Amino acid sequence: MSLVSIKNVSFSYKKKEVFKNLNMDIEDGKWTTIVGSNGTGKTTLTKILTGELTYHGKITLDGCDIKDKYSLVGLLSLEKACLDKLSDEEIKDALNLLKITSSLSDSEKCLIYLNHLLMQNPKVLLIDNLLDEIEFPYKDKIIKRLKKECKNGLTVVNLSQNMEDIQLGDNIIVINNGCNALNITTQDIIHNEKKLKELDMNLPFIIDLSNKLKYYGMVDKPYFNEKELIDAIWK
Repeated sequence: MSLVSIKNVSFSYKKKEVFKNLNMDIEDGKWTTIVGSNGTGKTTLTKILTGELTYHGKITLDGCDIKDKYSLVGLLSLEKACLDKLSDEEIKDALNLLKITSSLSDSEKCLIYLNHLLMQNPKVLLIDNLLDEIEFPYKDKIIKRLKKECKNGLTVVNLSQNMEDIQLGDNIIVINNGCNALNITTQDIIHNEKKLKELDMNLPFIIDLSNKLKYYGMVDKPYFNEKELIDAIWK
């Protein structure tokens, strides 16, 4: 079931067209990864969905005009993870929860801001080109927390230029030349390698490797997880 529906949305920065009749549906309670190369409008889309930019077309959230529902959309990005917006009590509670005692890194600030966002009970949480910027183990903590929230009904939309991110979620949307070029489930990615190549994209490394190993009879199917692939090779 679609939670966010984008119909014939167009947007331009002065004379530069970013989207022309963009159409996409974001499934309720699922993790959707929107991928596209630099300059395809991923950050612009987050600004449209959070009300920072006006647009032509129609966007609905849970069947209602999104302009009446912006409060239900959260945005997690390095730019937004500014602790100046939080009260001293909120920061103190988050520090205690995360057991952080030293000065804060950007990754720790993102963890704290994520906690703040989730306390607002959003229906949709957007992640704007963030995960590549987060240090381990904080990236792992953020992903695990979001997967847990997703199981509890949160809709997660991760906008990224890193194809490796598609393994994290349920659905994949590729944007290219201002439109929705591909919309599939993560499991179907293996059957769309030709289409990806037409869009100058490649399969994520683990999926591509396991597919090649399957061709040579070393595994029985493609794998989306490194640990599962290693276990299959050595079993």
